[in-house]
Amino acid sequence: MKAELITSTINRFYNLKLPLIPEKDIQTDWVTIKKQLGFFGHSKSKRVKEFNEQFGEENWRIAWQVRDKHVPFKDAIQLYENGYRIYFKLHPDILEALVKTASEVYDNSLSNIYSGTRYENQENNSNHFQDISIRKIIEQIGLQFLGKDLVKLRPYSRHLIGRQLSPGTVPFHKPELISKPHLKGWWKANSIEDFYQSNKVLQVRLPEHLS
Repeated sequence: MKAELITSTINRFYNLKLPLIPEKDIQTDWVTIKKQLGFFGHSKSKRVKEFNEQFGEENWRIAWQVRDKHVPFKDAIQLYENGYRIYFKLHPDILEALVKTASEVYDNSLSNIYSGTRYENQENNSNHFQDISIRKIIEQIGLQFLGKDLVKLRPYSRHLIGRQLSPGTVPFHKPELISKPHLKGWWKANSIEDFYQSNKVLQVRLPEHLS
């Protein structure tokens, strides 16, 4: 795509409707035993092993609290992705700078690139979602990366655009949904990452429903 077409393509982005999340509460037959479960990072495998040993593989799950509801990952990650959608709508200059600078984007490893637009493609012990969200949005609106740089989407990225698009920096579009008090971490308050981490809870199956 020629650079002069980027702006007109971005303008069409304003007409896209956000995907909605369902209102259904997934808490039936489950009880929340720990709110604000927090950041796993590279300890993800260790935490999963601990939960399996403590509760049994089929008897625990992670959910996200949204007001008085609990939603599964597929809905929480849609809210996460929508945060980037709104940010790009409000800041088309940043989207334009990204596609002009980047040949691809990644989070914790260059291998992230091969995850494409599928959140379930997690090849490392630490999750990466921001790169996948951005690829999905760029693909949907008909843009493509035109730059020459591999851009890391982290607060310490060597690229300004990578620091601007860290999920710990980009503001969440619905800050009223973030559980209080804010869970503290490497992210800023009211950011996309703040929502993802502060609202994450641990649920276990009620004893009467154990198989």
